[in-house]
Amino acid sequence: MLGPTERDDNAGSSVTNVAAYLAAAVITRHCPHLPGAPVDEGQPVVRLEHYPPQAGAAAEYDRVTFAPWRSRVDWVGGTLRRALGTPAWARLDRAAVAALLGQPAAGAGER
Repeated sequence: MLGPTERDDNAGSSVTNVAAYLAAAVITRHCPHLPGAPVDEGQPVVRLEHYPPQAGAAAEYDRVTFAPWRSRVDWVGGTLRRALGTPAWARLDRAAVAALLGQPAAGAGER
């Protein structure tokens, strides 16, 4: 599971804008057998994006999927970078995030 968080002090590209490159870089480094490997169903890695709370708004989470789930190489700023397919975002509530992380939902077991 990948879980980048957008930093408040980030002056560069957002994690959303570099999703395909960031995911490919992390997967290539930590799961070198995955890029380019055939995938029967689904996606072998879950990628969550976390957006910290802002004034008047709660934290938000998105699950990001890539179509196709195959590694490619692009020129970015004069450098070859590995990327995954086109990213798509789906907003998740806290219960869905907790389930993906194998944790009880917020408030579970409280009385």
